[in-house]
Amino acid sequence: MTLVDVRPGRSVSAHWKVRSLYGGGFSVTVRLRCTVVDPAEVARSRREGSPWNVRRVLAQDPRPRGLEWKYSPGDEDLLRLALTAPLQARPTLRDIAGVRVELAEVSVWMRYRNDDDDNEA
Repeated sequence: MTLVDVRPGRSVSAHWKVRSLYGGGFSVTVRLRCTVVDPAEVARSRREGSPWNVRRVLAQDPRPRGLEWKYSPGDEDLLRLALTAPLQARPTLRDIAGVRVELAEVSVWMRYRNDDDDNEA
């Protein structure tokens, strides 16, 4: 038996550290709203090994990393805009069967020290 959370508009987020030009970097948090529209399809995807964990799929999205070294300190708004447009059009790189995924928010703020923490879901 597979349990599926069918509460509408569940919030899922992931966090990345994106390095900036000239030192430091940005912290980026993307929050999605997820609603299961077909619980049977979600359960089937889990059994078949298809992507079904929205948080994991989001954390593996390479688009934030693709923007490293392209923005200078102080460019938080430009980085937010560069992420918002593609994420609104396609919130995750993979379709997640049975789940409607919508972008809720992209937050970007400047970090002034470079630590090597991994990205987080």
